[in-house]
Amino acid sequence: MRPEDQAPRVVAGRIGWLHSLVHGEIGRRIVAGEKPEAIATAILELLDVDEEMLSTTALTDATRPPGAAPAAASAQV
Repeated sequence: MRPEDQAPRVVAGRIGWLHSLVHGEIGRRIVAGEKPEAIATAILELLDVDEEMLSTTALTDATRPPGAAPAAASAQV
């Protein structure tokens, strides 16, 4: 990653926002008394909408090539 490349920061922010949105939506629906199956369906639809709105750059920014092993976990951030 080049120091001037802001894309990773933007993608990370978007993932953080989506994480918050999904958890908030789940909580709201639980309080409303919805069944788990209905909640799961609604969340998957929400994720589909977000995926459609992301660019190819964002969707492929941190992907591994097919068949590549996951990198070892690192304590560095």
